[in-house]
Amino acid sequence: MLDFADKDFLVDPYPALAEARAVGKPFWHEPTGMFLAPRHSDANAVLRNKSLGRIFTPKTPETEWHDFNYLHSDSILDSEPPKHTRLKSLVSKAFNPRTITALTPDIERITQSLLDDCAAKLAANGEFDLLGDFAEPLPVKVIAHMLGFPDADEHLLRPWSQSIVKMYEVNPSDVHKSEARAAATEFAD
Repeated sequence: MLDFADKDFLVDPYPALAEARAVGKPFWHEPTGMFLAPRHSDANAVLRNKSLGRIFTPKTPETEWHDFNYLHSDSILDSEPPKHTRLKSLVSKAFNPRTITALTPDIERITQSLLDDCAAKLAANGEFDLLGDFAEPLPVKVIAHMLGFPDADEHLLRPWSQSIVKMYEVNPSDVHKSEARAAATEFAD
C-alpha cells in the first residue's frame, strides 16, 4: 500500500495517504516493520499513550555517532518522565507568556525584515516563496535570537537541522546518515 521510496509517492503522497487512512485503524506495514497510524485520531492516541514510550536509543557504532547521540541524549522529544518533566520545566521558562511578550518587538522586527525581503523578491522577480522565504525562516530566526546565536552564522541552523531530522525518516539513506553525522558534529562544535 505505502511505498515511501516510490518516486510517485514522493511527488504526490496524498492519494496513498488517503488510502491508508481509509483502512480506519492502525495497520502493520511490512516494509518498515512497524505499525502505522495514518489517521489524526490514531496518531494522536499513539503519541499520548505512555506505555509506548519514546526513549532515545543511541545510534551505533558510538565512534561514528558520538556527536549525534550527544545532541539527542537530552532531547525533550525522546524522553519520558522524570527526565522529560525536568527538561519541559527548563524549556517552559523560555516560552512562558511574559517571556514571549517581552520578545514581541524582536519578533515583529524579524517578521518585518522577512516581509521586506519577500516584497523585494516580488518586485524583482514577480514572485517569492511563502514557505521558503517566510514561514520556514521565521521560527528559526526567532529561536536563533532567543539563543543568542550569532547573526553571521544563523544561515547554518536550518541546513544542520534538516540534515539531522532526516534520521527520523523511515529508511534514511547512507548519504543522509553521513550528512546527519556531519551536521551534528558541526552543530556541536
